[in-house]
Amino acid sequence: MSEKGRRSSDVCRLEVLFSEIPKPGAIHVPKLVDALSRVQDSLYAIGNYLLREPYKEAGRRSKPLMTHCTLILSGLSPGSTVAELEVLDSTPSLIEGEAPLGVRCLGIMDEIIKDVLSEEDPTEAVSKSIGDARYRSRVAQELYGLWPSEKEGGIQIRIGKGVKRNLTPDCRPRIEKLMGGPETSSDKSVVGPVIKVNLIRKNQRSLTVWTPQGMVNAFFGPEMIENVRKNVGSVVELKGRAELDGSGSIRCFRDIRLIERMKELKIDKLEWEDSAVDLKEPLSVAVDVDLANRTWTLENEFLGIISVGENWEDAFSQFQEEFFFLRDNYLKASDAELTPAAIRLKNRLKSVVE
Repeated sequence: MSEKGRRSSDVCRLEVLFSEIPKPGAIHVPKLVDALSRVQDSLYAIGNYLLREPYKEAGRRSKPLMTHCTLILSGLSPGSTVAELEVLDSTPSLIEGEAPLGVRCLGIMDEIIKDVLSEEDPTEAVSKSIGDARYRSRVAQELYGLWPSEKEGGIQIRIGKGVKRNLTPDCRPRIEKLMGGPETSSDKSVVGPVIKVNLIRKNQRSLTVWTPQGMVNAFFGPEMIENVRKNVGSVVELKGRAELDGSGSIRCFRDIRLIERMKELKIDKLEWEDSAVDLKEPLSVAVDVDLANRTWTLENEFLGIISVGENWEDAFSQFQEEFFFLRDNYLKASDAELTPAAIRLKNRLKSVVE
């Protein structure tokens, strides 16, 4: 490698030092993987902002972003507690004197960490680096997961030849201030089945609840783990601090304070292929999940609909298909064509549709 290449590589080197290790000279693999993932996702979010790409919560990343902001593990020696990363592509910018995109992203990450460590409320300082609150919140989410809690010791990060910054638990609440202010967060509640739980990321455990408005992710602390486990597949009411989007809809829950099991799910709108119907009266749907056999069962006794699927999406899709089959075949039929039982079903359909 040329001397010029080495200098470029040195600039974008990042070190992560874990102060809590399972034994001397060792790194806890899940914690290492999670930390490196957080750093990488933070870098992608910053890169998205600098590239002026349309904001999106999830989805495929653009080729320029992947090319310029992907990190590679360049150093992890046996007996070491230091992981070294480099930006995969350090191609110089077309603008003379400007650092490569990935290197600039690392610089901004360093500035954000510095602001969190030095400012009681880092929002104003971080806004100078990332002006868009959505991107600022996204980066803060990843740093919040990276930042150690009281029980987890500490992490040190040094970017390039800069200062080694010690991520201490006492500064963690400051990151929360970057994840949404009064205008973007509020106490909210939703009702729906818990269709997915993620306990892998220690600092950012989450569950997913289905609602008629869409999927909602909710993050929770260790004190909620057992309660969450008991309610996988159940219909629950979820209450906590929610982050809202520009229209006031719930983007996600930042913190759950209550999970209460409900008997049934109320559905007031159904869709199938190109058809959609707003119901006059919500349908009560009982939800049952067999974790051993990985099957979901949805039932509405009023209309006699039962659907079974390998996951929530399959079961609910079959439920909607069955509803529209009944609507199209019974409501349009004359009473003369139907049995007494079928006429009763037809009248029940009328009571919720027409």
